[in-house]
Amino acid sequence: MFRNKNSDKRFKQTVNWLIDHHLHFEVISKENLTSSLIKSILELSDQGFEGILVQSNEKNVTRFLKDVDFEDLSLEELILVILRCPDLLKSPIIFDTTKIQIGFNSDEIRKFIPTEKRIISRKKYYG
Repeated sequence: MFRNKNSDKRFKQTVNWLIDHHLHFEVISKENLTSSLIKSILELSDQGFEGILVQSNEKNVTRFLKDVDFEDLSLEELILVILRCPDLLKSPIIFDTTKIQIGFNSDEIRKFIPTEKRIISRKKYYG
């Protein structure tokens, strides 16, 4: 799970949910972000960069973005821009080898619970 802010409410909700459901996770801080991790996230994102980048009107990135023309950048160049300014990424980004979720959504995050556990949980709940 990638996180770019220290006291983000969505991040705290996500961590609490993962702990409550006994799911193993690792927090990837912006200092530990790598080109390889960004590529892994992109491979899982249906919307590519648009799905993982914050809107350009957010204060913390507006100054950085004013000089960047994303249309003219190659994949590698855009990844380098993100590595230089990780605040460009939405947070949290929860992912494993096959699934991704951007932000916290209590319904969608259930996809990270293994199928067997979801079936057992449903049986307990519904009888």
